[in-house]
Amino acid sequence: MNTVLNTGIFPKETARKISRAQEVRHESDYSDFYMVSVEETKEQIEAADEIIAMIEKYLLQEIEHM
Repeated sequence: MNTVLNTGIFPKETARKISRAQEVRHESDYSDFYMVSVEETKEQIEAADEIIAMIEKYLLQEIEHM
């Protein structure tokens, strides 16, 4: 993951959002009593939507340059 993010193609904030999502997933998988709040869930969904949109835009640009 870091290799792709360190290229400068995506903003540094993207790495932070992905790291946060990994933390939440790890906690929910391995902590017996971890509960994600509604607000955190909304934030994670918004971050995922943003990241997906960035990736789609990047891939479309790459296809156009082929």
